[in-house]
Amino acid sequence: VNFGAAEEPEMIEALGRTAGECRRLGIPLLAMVYVVRPGPVSPSEVRHAARAAADLGADLVKVPYPGDPEEFARTVATTPVPVLIGGGPKTDSEPELLTTIRTVRRSGGAGICIGRKLFQRPPVGALARRLAAILHEDGPAP
Repeated sequence: VNFGAAEEPEMIEALGRTAGECRRLGIPLLAMVYVVRPGPVSPSEVRHAARAAADLGADLVKVPYPGDPEEFARTVATTPVPVLIGGGPKTDSEPELLTTIRTVRRSGGAGICIGRKLFQRPPVGALARRLAAILHEDGPAP
């Protein structure tokens, strides 16, 4: 759902409808939420979007990482379903990526949704193992 987009009402309706159908079929639903508007997006706007997606029936919510562990922890605390980050930091530095993922995990994040950051870094298996070790080092997220 792109909160702030002209199509927001239709996206919200579609999310609610899809959530109902997923519940009926026993399929978990991951909602990807973004705040789209000119200028920087505040962490409170991301928190609102995450909470709205959960209230509409999402079982998990993917949000952009705000760059601040305390703000991310607040998003996790105010969202009644597991929160994942999408994409991770805008960096080509593997150490920075791993540090951010570790911070997300320690801030209560349930996981990550990344693609290019993993698949465009051969060898994929080595980075995937490092990410898995971070995500599972302490068991399930708090």
